[in-house]
Amino acid sequence: MILNMNKPKGEQATLQQIHAAVKSDRSLDDLSKEELEMIVARLEEKRKLKHVDCPRSGSVQLDALNKQTGLVGFAFIGPSNINSTIVSAMASTQNTLTFVEDVVKMALVKVTDKFELWACTQDKSGPDTLRTMQAKSCKIVLTGLIEKLGVKTTQMSWKHYEQDIIAKHGIYLEGWPDGIAIRSPYEITTMAEMRAVYEALEVGCCRWSRKVAVLGAQTGAQRKRKMRSDKGIPKVSKKKSWVNRDGDR
Repeated sequence: MILNMNKPKGEQATLQQIHAAVKSDRSLDDLSKEELEMIVARLEEKRKLKHVDCPRSGSVQLDALNKQTGLVGFAFIGPSNINSTIVSAMASTQNTLTFVEDVVKMALVKVTDKFELWACTQDKSGPDTLRTMQAKSCKIVLTGLIEKLGVKTTQMSWKHYEQDIIAKHGIYLEGWPDGIAIRSPYEITTMAEMRAVYEALEVGCCRWSRKVAVLGAQTGAQRKRKMRSDKGIPKVSKKKSWVNRDGDR
């Protein structure tokens, strides 16, 4: 029974349709033990080929890119679902994977394990929801703040943003969408406002920038002296009076 052979991708039978076809095919009920073992063996062989083809095709593509452009690189390939039978693998040009061990100081096996764990725990819920945009926005803001200050233990203070961030560190969120008060994304409860904030942060329109504390110090302008209250009024000269020893003028 062949359902999907030579069929274009959009016309192939779904997994549910295949299961239904197998259940309705009475010829499969009379399979001998040897025939069943042969089918299982062919299935296992096909799975192994899938495991090999993925990294092999990746290496071929990277090698072709290297020959055409001279670029070098590597890739980690792994499943995005914990129930997947695909085995994580690596692809590279030349000996670029030694970068991981020499610079990152981590064994390749550990990197692939961590990558697989990361890939399987990513949010796959589809379009961004209000909750996901709130979480992503907070992460972008905090990551940018840590990079700007160079202190990994830095925390974002939304409630006292002006005192704890602007006044203390001299930086501010430049490009925050107009008409939306700067506050924690978790306090933004409308999709329109949250999407505007998230997209501004995502594309980099809203980012951390240094705030100029004193405009004159930046431009080099000299501070003007305070104007006297009697400016323009002619001064009256006072004659000195001399007093003699006896007190007579």
